[in-house]
Amino acid sequence: MENTNFENMLIDLIPAKAKLDPAAAAFEAGFRKGHQKARLWQLSSGCFALLVVIMAVLTLSGVGGSQSEGQSTTYLANASNMTTIRHSMELQMNDVDMPPKELNKNSYLLLRRKVLEHGVDALPKSNGGSGRVYTLRDVIQS
Repeated sequence: MENTNFENMLIDLIPAKAKLDPAAAAFEAGFRKGHQKARLWQLSSGCFALLVVIMAVLTLSGVGGSQSEGQSTTYLANASNMTTIRHSMELQMNDVDMPPKELNKNSYLLLRRKVLEHGVDALPKSNGGSGRVYTLRDVIQS
C-alpha cells in the first residue's frame, strides 16, 4: 500500500511540546467553578421571580382563589359599611369644636410663623455668652 503525498507530509510532522501555564490553568479552573455557582444563583432567582409573577397574576385575576361569589359579595358589603362608618365619624368630628391648642412661646411652630411674618429679627435674643463666631478662615488657619 502506497502513501499519498499528503500522508507522507503528515508522517514527517513532529508534535510540539505541550506548554502548561499554571497561572492560566488556575484562573480557568476558578472561573469555571465560580461560573457554576453563579449560574445556580441566576437560575434559582429567575425561578423565584417567575413564581412571584405567576402568583401575582393568578391573585389579581381571581383564578385559583378559594373565594366563592357569596364571599366576595360579603367583602364588598363590609367595605361599603366601613365607608359609611368612616363618613359618619368624619361628620361627628366636624361637629365638635375643639379649642385651639396654646403654643409655647418658644415652640418651633410659633417661632417659624414669627420669622415668616417679620423676618429673622423676630427671633428672641440669645441669653448665651457672647462667644466668638468662627469663620472658614479661622478653621483653615488652625
